[in-house]
Amino acid sequence: MRKWSAKRIAHIVNGEVQGNEDAIVERVILDSRKSQTGDLFVPLCGENFDGHRFLNNAFENGASVAFSKPKMEISNLGTTIIVDNPLLALQQLGTAALNEVKPQVVAVTGSTGKTSTKEMIYAILSQRFNTFKTKGNLNSEQGLPMALYSLQEQDEIAVLEMGMRGRGQITELVNIAKPDIAVITNIGTVHLELLGSQENLALAKGEILEGINKNGLAVLNGDDKWCRWLSENHTGKMVFYGLSEKCDIRAVNLQIDSLGRYSYNIHSGSSEVTIKLPIPGKHHVYNSLAAIAIALHLGMSWDEIIAGVSSYKTISGRQLTKVCAGVTVIDDSYNSNPQSIRAGLELLKLHPTTGKRIAVLGDMRELGDQAIQSHLFVGEQLFQYKVDILICNGALGAYIGQGAQKYTDIKIYYTDNNQQAVKQLKNITQAGDVVLIKGSRGLQMEHIVSDFCKGL
Repeated sequence: MRKWSAKRIAHIVNGEVQGNEDAIVERVILDSRKSQTGDLFVPLCGENFDGHRFLNNAFENGASVAFSKPKMEISNLGTTIIVDNPLLALQQLGTAALNEVKPQVVAVTGSTGKTSTKEMIYAILSQRFNTFKTKGNLNSEQGLPMALYSLQEQDEIAVLEMGMRGRGQITELVNIAKPDIAVITNIGTVHLELLGSQENLALAKGEILEGINKNGLAVLNGDDKWCRWLSENHTGKMVFYGLSEKCDIRAVNLQIDSLGRYSYNIHSGSSEVTIKLPIPGKHHVYNSLAAIAIALHLGMSWDEIIAGVSSYKTISGRQLTKVCAGVTVIDDSYNSNPQSIRAGLELLKLHPTTGKRIAVLGDMRELGDQAIQSHLFVGEQLFQYKVDILICNGALGAYIGQGAQKYTDIKIYYTDNNQQAVKQLKNITQAGDVVLIKGSRGLQMEHIVSDFCKGL
């Protein structure tokens, strides 16, 4: 555990200590309600909020140190480090922690599959290396440096997720943690509302390539046309993965078992290696190929790679399957977009069941002018996925139902909020059914999962 003094941190961020210079910081936090002894509280500021309002609360809850802008009214409960810009100071602190440990940095971005790919990379690389990964959704200009402070001396590789909402944000992240290996999983339509065009989306994701260290490696989805487009202007080393013949790391002879789990072969020299995925979903074929490309680049053996793939586990909110009173619930509630919703529906289709297949689908947000048409299109495609019952949650989710209305064998319900969706779900489910729950982050549809299972 890192234990830097307030004095040392002040030197790193060009700040001034007010209070105990020897106060020790073991953890960085952004939420004053979760502060405890050894914490450094960082008050973030925006157009409509100022985290300095919570400085005293952070100290009252136990924080040892806090950043603060000059001339703020603060109690004497803890030590403050005066800085002009708390966010910039946080980023400088994260970079300093990274530079002290000096791990190889693997950075992952993309429209979908970032977290799953990060987890797959971590599962494989951990078979040989001391490997660090960012946890949860710490993939922003605030979350990434906060995570980096927890790097340990023994960490040889850091696997970092990098998210974005607009141009310049990936650049900001690679300036905090310059990657030795950069992965782009795909470039879809997420954040189209903010960026206006798919070309702009590609350019925003492509900022990660501009930040790669000299002699670094770009690992790109070779089946994604926008990844190929970005590669045309990248002069560094690249590896393409996918299913098509033009890919360097290619899966062939795909097979699927009764639980929707894929296996495939990869050619390695004169031999052929079989990879068996422990979790269902075709998209995990791509996630595993990206991770395998990195493992091979780092000199790992096939035995290590196969063991790492086998150890991979799904995380909460991302196609995690649980059984509640005989009803199988596929919790894919963390987020939703046109690409990931198809992956979720494919999993619903492949899941064995003795009952009904039920899809609870909410809004897909940040799609801009394509929002309504994208929802209608999902509904029009539902016949492919053997859906028996559709629950449309939210204003945009209702367009999915509108698109599916031509299929008379799909029963459609409409709900305005999560509470209504839970009530409707409880009324129609019985043992043997399988339920997919998916919607954009803003809908917080994980509450449907927890409330549905509660009391069954």
